[in-house]
Amino acid sequence: MAPEFYDVHCHAHTLSHPSFLALLETVRMRKIETLYNQASSFNYLTSSLLYKGGEKLRNTLAVMENEPGDIFGIMEDDLAGCYGKGGESEALLKNGRLLVGGTYYDTLILVPLLIDFSQPGALQSDAYYNRYPHKPIEAQILDILTGIRAYRTKRPSGLLEICPFLGVNPKSHTPDSMEKFLNTWFLGFERSRQRSAMIFEALVDSYLRYLPRPQLFLGG
Repeated sequence: MAPEFYDVHCHAHTLSHPSFLALLETVRMRKIETLYNQASSFNYLTSSLLYKGGEKLRNTLAVMENEPGDIFGIMEDDLAGCYGKGGESEALLKNGRLLVGGTYYDTLILVPLLIDFSQPGALQSDAYYNRYPHKPIEAQILDILTGIRAYRTKRPSGLLEICPFLGVNPKSHTPDSMEKFLNTWFLGFERSRQRSAMIFEALVDSYLRYLPRPQLFLGG
C-alpha cells in the first residue's frame, strides 16, 4: 500500500461560510484586559492589520474569496512552491509526491473541518438588526462536496484525497431534527473511503438535482 500523509485539521472556508458577526460579538463581550492582550499580541489583530500593510489579512482574503475547489488547488500549488518568493521555503511536493521528514508520500489525506456557525436566538446587543444571520450548515456541506468534485475534475491525478469532517451545533437542533440531519448525511457511511466517496457523490447529485433553478428576467 502506498504511504499516505494525514492532515486532520484544516479549513476550506469561503467568505460565505463563517459568521463574522458572531466573531465580532464574541470579541466585544470579552473583558477589556483579554481584548487588549489579544489586540496587542504579536501575530494577532494589530499585526494582521498593520504589519506589512496587512499582509496576513490580504493573504487570508486572497484564499477565502475563492470557491472550495479552487482553495484545494491553492493548497496543492502552495506545497509545490508556486507561491514562494525568493526562496522563502522549499517545495514539499516534488514529482507528484509529498516529502515530509525525509519520507515520500503518494497521497495527502486532507480533512477540512465543516463548522456549524449557526447562532440561534437574538443578539445580546443594541444593534438595530439584533438577530444572528442564518447560516445553514447544509449549504456549507454541499459547497465543500461540490468543491471536492471540482478539484477531482480539474486534477484527476492530484495529490489530495479530501475527507471532510462535520461538526454540528446541538443548540441548533431538536432531537427529531438531529436524527433527520444525521440520517441525511451519515446513513450510508462505510469505513471504506472509496465507498463513502461514492455515497457522497450520490448525495451531491440528488441535492443539486432538486434545487430550484433561478429565473432570470431581462429588461428592455
